[in-house]
Amino acid sequence: ICIPRLTGKIMVDLPQEQLPKSPKDVQDLTSAVQGISWWQACFSMIIIAIGAGVLALPAVAKQVGWVLASSLACLQAAMTVEAGMCMWSAFMVANENRGAHRKLESYEDLARVAFGRPGEIALTVPIICLSIGLASVFSIVLATGVDRLTGNHMSEQTRMLAIAPAIAILSLLPKVSSIARASPLGVASIFAACGIIVVKSLLDTSVWQAWPHERQVGFHVAWKASVWTLGTSMSVMSGAFGVVPQLPSILCEMRDPAEFPKALKLAICAILVFYLAVMNCAYFGYGQHLQSDITLSLIRAPGSADEAWDVPYDQWTGKRMRGLGSVVSAFLTMKLLIVIPLILMVVFHSLQTLEGTASVLPPGSLSNRVMRLSTVVLVTMIGCLLHDFGKLFALVAALCSPLLTFIYPIALNLKVSKLYSQKTSSWPWRFWHAVLIALAFFTLTFGTYSSFRAILGDT
Repeated sequence: ICIPRLTGKIMVDLPQEQLPKSPKDVQDLTSAVQGISWWQACFSMIIIAIGAGVLALPAVAKQVGWVLASSLACLQAAMTVEAGMCMWSAFMVANENRGAHRKLESYEDLARVAFGRPGEIALTVPIICLSIGLASVFSIVLATGVDRLTGNHMSEQTRMLAIAPAIAILSLLPKVSSIARASPLGVASIFAACGIIVVKSLLDTSVWQAWPHERQVGFHVAWKASVWTLGTSMSVMSGAFGVVPQLPSILCEMRDPAEFPKALKLAICAILVFYLAVMNCAYFGYGQHLQSDITLSLIRAPGSADEAWDVPYDQWTGKRMRGLGSVVSAFLTMKLLIVIPLILMVVFHSLQTLEGTASVLPPGSLSNRVMRLSTVVLVTMIGCLLHDFGKLFALVAALCSPLLTFIYPIALNLKVSKLYSQKTSSWPWRFWHAVLIALAFFTLTFGTYSSFRAILGDT
């Protein structure tokens, strides 16, 4: 029997007595064979989570100390696992009660079932804002990398305008599959860039280890935090672990959704180990002299301890490796030319399917093309106004990630359980959920305020 699959068709040999005898039998057999395994789902989660946002993590260790930063990463991993489990539980309950022909296939579907059309709109708006914000953040990184590859001759505004046509052309592609085919190249690029950061950071420890002991005091800080720096750090961590909004698409493609918890927990553990390695190795190598753009720390070192503590970065006279910065920038450019259009596709899909805009923005129409180009213009304008990708990343994550990653999944799980008369969580788990929501609101409020304050301080 020939069964369709996402990657084509597969042939399944069955004994005569096991051949399907009705349309329902064919559907059951198709459902059993189609889909991805749990380990493929795990790998997909890792690929989705680890992106250019990992470059903002070393600054967290500099801001709050490496012990507190590592603790926040572990806390964020635990919160992500619980939010993901809430999402999975809500989907399983809803799909079991709705039947095979009415199964949910997206985050928006779940919100619509739980809270109707207002719930879908309340979810779609922050998804669009998050996507536009992340596209702006990554466009800044892309523009900086392109400028570095071409010799550092352009201003911040000029380099943003220089990359805008390329993003516009890619955003006009009709199908996401045209870009998604290059995803393995993007994954390899970000891992290569992070590998260079880890190795070079460890090699550069020889610079500060040669200083007198008294000049090494304060180079590494284990713990320092105020409520404002904690808010910003929680925001960055929330964005770095922001895989939860993408979990429904993975869950709906799994061959056996019951194996989702195993895939989720293994993926988050792997992501946590990777993040801790990159963050702590970079901080161990450069300490409190770590630059906001980690690439700058890789290519220039201070000539002495006095120079490191008392002289601005631009006047450091230590060893330089400009070529290494170009290599890292090349890897990041390959990654970002793939991921930025994919992020923008989320915006386009939401506007093409949302009631009220779907009828005026049909795919392929002139109005649809204008909408896509207008989105690229908005992303470019944000990048021209705000140049520090780390601070913008913290602001975007603080505004959107707490809602999409923690508050909505817990609320949807509770609503769906009541809707289908399912047993709710025990009181200890309800208390844990209350803690998660409290931390999410802390990030949403203090993280947003401190991120705004940091950006306004620059301007």
